[in-house]
Amino acid sequence: MNFEKLENNRGKFTFEITPQEFEHALDHAFAHVAQDLELKGFRKGKVPRNVYETKFGVESLYEEAINHALNHKYYEVRQNPQYGFIGEPQVDVDFAKVSREEAFNVSLIFELKPEVTLGAYKNIEVKKQVLEVTDDEVQNTMVQKLNDKSELVVVDKAIENGMTVIFDFEGFVDGEAFEGGKAENYSLQIGSGQFIPGFEEQMLGLKANDQKDLNVKFPAEYQAENLAGKDAVFKVTIHEVKETQLPDLTDEFVAALEDEASNTVEEFRAATRAKLEAEKAEQAKAAEAKKLSPKLLVQQL
Repeated sequence: MNFEKLENNRGKFTFEITPQEFEHALDHAFAHVAQDLELKGFRKGKVPRNVYETKFGVESLYEEAINHALNHKYYEVRQNPQYGFIGEPQVDVDFAKVSREEAFNVSLIFELKPEVTLGAYKNIEVKKQVLEVTDDEVQNTMVQKLNDKSELVVVDKAIENGMTVIFDFEGFVDGEAFEGGKAENYSLQIGSGQFIPGFEEQMLGLKANDQKDLNVKFPAEYQAENLAGKDAVFKVTIHEVKETQLPDLTDEFVAALEDEASNTVEEFRAATRAKLEAEKAEQAKAAEAKKLSPKLLVQQL
């Protein structure tokens, strides 16, 4: 391997690919291509190598083969602490010199980590932040997991805020139905504020199969000018009342969570606290860095 430092803070690593290495890489490239290859007279994935090379040419495998050969070279560079680079490399190869009979060179060009000259940064003090995790925060995070698994269930109850209602409605102004004021089997969460003021509030207390006329007034700045500031009556018919039901926080519930490694509620509680503590530790570091930056800037001036 040969290393060359280029301009614009880049480095070039050049490797020799021997005929043996390249032949192995070509075998790999063909195996990769052949698994999805279909040609008339052959089953998918069963095209012989010689048939493939006759039809497409061995050169069609070169790019895949070179990438395979470079995987090992790339790992060799990555493992060497002598070289500090960032990002993914650019492959530099002269395909005119690629050969199965003779060795050829391939290069990887990386962006290098910038060289930093440290200033006099000793004795700079920043107060360490400690962000504690409270029991309420842990409980709220656990409850959120329950909310994520909640279900809307039809209930035989009067409508309350937060419930979801399936209903029909039709609106009238001056006794005449207006365009866009009618819908069937409309789903609405009461209290969401989707409808004009007074509409959702007047549905509170209704139950499935109830009918009611809702008397409302369109806002003066309503987007439909023909309705702005007008009194209206909406005739509604309730079909279903649904309530959000949370699962019980049990060991069985916790063990069934796909994104958690816990098997009991107490393990889940401990894991939740650990996650929150890790998040707050990162927040504290960010806050300390923010306070430290102006002090470092002063040292540079």
